[in-house]
Amino acid sequence: LPLSLRREADARISPAHELISRHAPVKKMFLIGGPGSGKSTLVQYSARRSATWALDSTVPIVMRAPLLVEPGAPASLKDWAALTVKGVVSRLGRTASQAIFGQDQSDDSDLLLFIDGVDEIRQQDRRRLRQLIRAFEIEFPECRLVITSRPNGWDASLWSDFDKYSIEPLELSASVDYLRSNTPASIGQTLVSMINRSEHLRELARIPFTLTLMTAYEGLREDQRLN
Repeated sequence: LPLSLRREADARISPAHELISRHAPVKKMFLIGGPGSGKSTLVQYSARRSATWALDSTVPIVMRAPLLVEPGAPASLKDWAALTVKGVVSRLGRTASQAIFGQDQSDDSDLLLFIDGVDEIRQQDRRRLRQLIRAFEIEFPECRLVITSRPNGWDASLWSDFDKYSIEPLELSASVDYLRSNTPASIGQTLVSMINRSEHLRELARIPFTLTLMTAYEGLREDQRLN
């Protein structure tokens, strides 16, 4: 699905893939979206995409905010990142981790760090998380950062040095195309007709999560049609 992001500073809207990439102009992004808007899916997609770019040395690392501040968690984001790389890179994980985070690492601009779910942690833990990120930024000043949260996770006193973006609702035309491409023809046409008749369904169709749920629609049962 073609997600777009709105920058709060100037209301400029850009495709998400242009803002989360190796050569993107945004170095530090705080990304806000409501429930089901596609934050976590965008993080996972962007991480996979940047890891497979041809001739690209980008190292994407995805972390969940609640895990970073739980009791017994590693003392630094560097330790967390190293463990993450060891865990997800088959066989070569330990070597890759040492190469990236060892004393001889050459270019930290290759690092793309995603931290997902800031709204899921308590206020005092958000301050702790911000301290961890600041320490990481000091050691890896060229690393790019993408942090995601629902709107209630934004705190200007903690994140004022980040560019604030929000996920825009899907264009209705994109939602209709998605339904037609991911459902049988008769079901897709039925869904589109229902959406055209209902403002509420049009709103739901512009939310990625509820749009994907719509693709599971199989039509009304006989008793529902009679009623």
